[in-house]
Amino acid sequence: MTEKQIKKEKIMATIRLDWVANPSTEFVTNYIIYKSVNGGSLSIQGNTSNNFFEIVNPNPGVYSFSIQATNIAGTSAMSDVGFGPSVPSKPATPVVTIL
Repeated sequence: MTEKQIKKEKIMATIRLDWVANPSTEFVTNYIIYKSVNGGSLSIQGNTSNNFFEIVNPNPGVYSFSIQATNIAGTSAMSDVGFGPSVPSKPATPVVTIL
């Protein structure tokens, strides 16, 4: 295989969070998603009006998440922290030996 024959492809990964939506009687308008990587501080990752959230092509690391619900009266306390999957680092560069 020559260098021109080696094809580089980008691998896409997705972390999908799903949770049970609050009861409709709470009139939740938004969920705020917090993310921590490798044990760091939680910071806002995004928000959604759905009861799921996707992070496309995340960086390598160990992820944890927390969620808050909001409505016109305010914002809930943060959920318990949920631990997500570990996203592996890319593999080491192969060593080519020509015989």
